[in-house]
Amino acid sequence: MICLMFRYAFHLAASAVADAPKAAVAHFTAAVDGARS
Repeated sequence: MICLMFRYAFHLAASAVADAPKAAVAHFTAAVDGARS
């Protein structure tokens, strides 16, 4: 049971780390777009 919780938490953390760069790139692109206009 505890192992399952750890696996779930690890999966959650891994997906968060994987999503972070994409979000950062999207924010950066939006910021550059806003500065250009």
